[in-house]
Amino acid sequence: MLDRDYQTLIEALQSAVIDPGITVMRRALYREAIGFAQLRAGDNTAANDTLIKARHDLEILREQDADNSEITAHLASVCAYLNDKEIGLKLAEQAASLLPTSQDAILGPALEENLAHVEAELGEKERAIVRLEGLLQVPYSSVSHSGPITPHLLRLHPFWDPLRGEPRFEKLVADRPPKS
Repeated sequence: MLDRDYQTLIEALQSAVIDPGITVMRRALYREAIGFAQLRAGDNTAANDTLIKARHDLEILREQDADNSEITAHLASVCAYLNDKEIGLKLAEQAASLLPTSQDAILGPALEENLAHVEAELGEKERAIVRLEGLLQVPYSSVSHSGPITPHLLRLHPFWDPLRGEPRFEKLVADRPPKS
């Protein structure tokens, strides 16, 4: 993903999606990643088909467990990739409210990060940047990578490509001297 070798990622995950022993959640997560990679690779038609399947799987899971912040967050991301701004933002905000930082100092910020990702994907750049500024000050464990968001990861991860070129974002990802 960080190398933006989307074709290799797509091929690896497509073979995993057809495994008969795969759980619905794992299949949905793989489809979400495949759809994201297809979007970034410029294959919008394939991405749309893949993401609709991911959304379907996640909606089934959400019907069974409406208060699951992880399912809700992933569904929000899929809706963002499908450019469904109203539902994507609503679900991302709902996921963050299901497990706020005040209740869980580890996963709460990870859901805030997901909200920032959805905001960035849907063109809400200022909101995403403000959220990222706050997250850079908080230790937590991310849902998309190990550890908290860092300027280095913001520079590398394609999730944040929609923010590239924004002066405030570029300031966030600039090399900073280590704190003494």
